[in-house]
Amino acid sequence: MEFKSKYCQVFSPQKTWPVRCVDESICTLETMHVFINCSYTHSSIHTVIWFSPKQKNKWKIENYPEDLALDFDFAGRVSHTETLNSSTLTIRDVRLRDSGEYRFMLVAANGEKYLSSSAVNLTVTGVSEKDCWTVTYAQRRVCALKGSSVNFHCTYSYPSGQKVNESYWTFNQKAVRRLEEFAGRLEFVGDKVNNCTLRLTDLKESDSGDYRFHFTTPHRAFSSSLWVQLIVTDVQVRVNSTKVSDGQTIILSCITSCTLPHHMFSWYQNGKYIMNKPTKRNNLYLDEPSYNDRDKYTCAARVIEAKNITAGSEHDWWWIQHAIYAAVGFLSISILIFVIQLIRRAKRTKNDTDTQCITNPVVDIYTSLDPKTMSPTYDVLSNFQAVEVSLTDTYTSLSPANRSSDYCTLFDYSRLQNLQPVQN
Repeated sequence: MEFKSKYCQVFSPQKTWPVRCVDESICTLETMHVFINCSYTHSSIHTVIWFSPKQKNKWKIENYPEDLALDFDFAGRVSHTETLNSSTLTIRDVRLRDSGEYRFMLVAANGEKYLSSSAVNLTVTGVSEKDCWTVTYAQRRVCALKGSSVNFHCTYSYPSGQKVNESYWTFNQKAVRRLEEFAGRLEFVGDKVNNCTLRLTDLKESDSGDYRFHFTTPHRAFSSSLWVQLIVTDVQVRVNSTKVSDGQTIILSCITSCTLPHHMFSWYQNGKYIMNKPTKRNNLYLDEPSYNDRDKYTCAARVIEAKNITAGSEHDWWWIQHAIYAAVGFLSISILIFVIQLIRRAKRTKNDTDTQCITNPVVDIYTSLDPKTMSPTYDVLSNFQAVEVSLTDTYTSLSPANRSSDYCTLFDYSRLQNLQPVQN
């Protein structure tokens, strides 16, 4: 009993410690894994205890949160890891009943206990992520050139049956539509369904900051816990020198404060092009004799859309691809023709060597292949006068001097009917 009263003096639900969580609200499908990460600034934290207030009826002492890892409903599915000034709760194979609020208690080395100032709301759905309250940004960090334009591509979702009444963006927690510095430079290209893309033109360095999307429905006002960080940069020229063999090389570098996407650089000397065309390299190398510090060297950076950058390579690949297709097609046809010719040649060879006699379609009379085996029935053929057979005839007789038992002497039987027997 003394322990309980002593504990109650140390721990009070009103005693909180400021924390910052990556996501204030998480929506996910059933059976997925969830990671809840929060950070804090405290130099002497001894223990971190994650809990869900809806489980407090299971706690031994109602005001003393118990670790989720000890809860039977989360057995084997919950773990948490701590690093310096941060803690991550992992819930595996989430169930519908896991939906609710999650927060943690910090226990300092001196025994002091603090509740996290922020909680994370988890929504588990078994239907579709479209039934969740979410905002998704295509890029969380955007680097853009001063004077250029930028699009913050964004989509959002909410439970079916809801209707969006209002949607807006904030810049450093202030509604951009109410800020005079953005007048005439903002365009909301999204809609009140699921597109929340924002376009900002004629960028200024003062536009650098955090941009966040918000929307409201009749039942809820939703603010994304995530944001887009915009960095607007200008270009500067930095001069360096390095010794190369017996001379010295002057290196001019075109510097930006962030990494530009799909960019090209152009160099000028006293307002005139130094190079024939833009380059992806931000360094210009000059020999010492050709460098004059009285000259004015400037560089210009230009961001190119991805489709323009890849247009040339796509055209080259189109030509190569079709050339390959043509070569493969020609080779395939050549092989096919070669195979057909081989088959035909094989058939002709087979007909020349395997065929022993030809059947007359009119009468069933066979010509003998070998004179030695001729029957008397066919002796009458030798009494006919010789007939000169033209090469244009359907069948051409083989030379008797050269014929073997493998060949037939073929006659055009239509001509035999016109022959007269030799008179004795």
